[in-house]
Amino acid sequence: MSEWLPQEEEHRGRRARMAWGAGALVLVLAAGFAVAVLAMGGEWGRDAADAGPGEASATVPAPSTSPAHPEQTEQPTPTPEVTTAPPTETEEPEETTAPPSETDGTPEPNTGTDDPAATDDSEQPGTPTDSAGGDSEWGEPLAECSTSAYTAGSAQTEGLPEEVARTAVALVRDAMRCDEQALVERAARDDTWLSVGEVTAQEALSIPQEDPQYLVMAALLTQTDWTLLQLGTQEPFYAWPAVADTETASEEDWQDLREAGVMDPGLLEDMQRHGYYNGWRVGITKSGEWRVLVAGD
Repeated sequence: MSEWLPQEEEHRGRRARMAWGAGALVLVLAAGFAVAVLAMGGEWGRDAADAGPGEASATVPAPSTSPAHPEQTEQPTPTPEVTTAPPTETEEPEETTAPPSETDGTPEPNTGTDDPAATDDSEQPGTPTDSAGGDSEWGEPLAECSTSAYTAGSAQTEGLPEEVARTAVALVRDAMRCDEQALVERAARDDTWLSVGEVTAQEALSIPQEDPQYLVMAALLTQTDWTLLQLGTQEPFYAWPAVADTETASEEDWQDLREAGVMDPGLLEDMQRHGYYNGWRVGITKSGEWRVLVAGD
């Protein structure tokens, strides 16, 4: 019993010390809490004083506009500067205006005076392509005659002597222009055979015509080929159409004459079958004289 008592006292003292230590710890914690409360109360009081009456004592921070991950922030791509060149002034092409003509605007007829072959007896020989043309090449008609509705091609002058070709072109031109005076003068000068009977150049070539001599001459000289023809003791002359010499005429020569349209087709067929020709003929001598414009024997 005497041994137990001292131990009991020792246990009591230990429990008392533990209780005191715990109480002291509680007091310390309580004091710390009180100090913290007082400190926070002071802060709240100052914030309220700064905010003024009627405003909340707590300040809500503004939302942050910064991205949550700064390292992933995309840098803005710089916009390239666009330089616009000033508009250029386009120079319009200068228009060249021809000086006004002194005429009234009516085109002048082509009289053929610009071509050496258009003068009276100075026509130049050429090939069918060289002298090709039509009414416009021969000039404006001077009157109404058998060629007025006819479109002439080119004079068949290839292979002819110069003087012969020149006269052939002149005869086509005068016939297409219905130039009675030029033809009458040439026929009288060259003593042209114009009819089987006795007749003057004025009677045979005057307008209006009884026979279409102007048309016949223009068609034969432009649509048929020529041949060299000898009649009796006369001087040889170049004759159109080529069938005037039936001994040398080809089928093509006869066909050309049919297409010329100056002979009756039935009569022409009969002539070819029997081997003769006494239709229209145009003849020019080697020296360029107009020798013949005649039909018949």
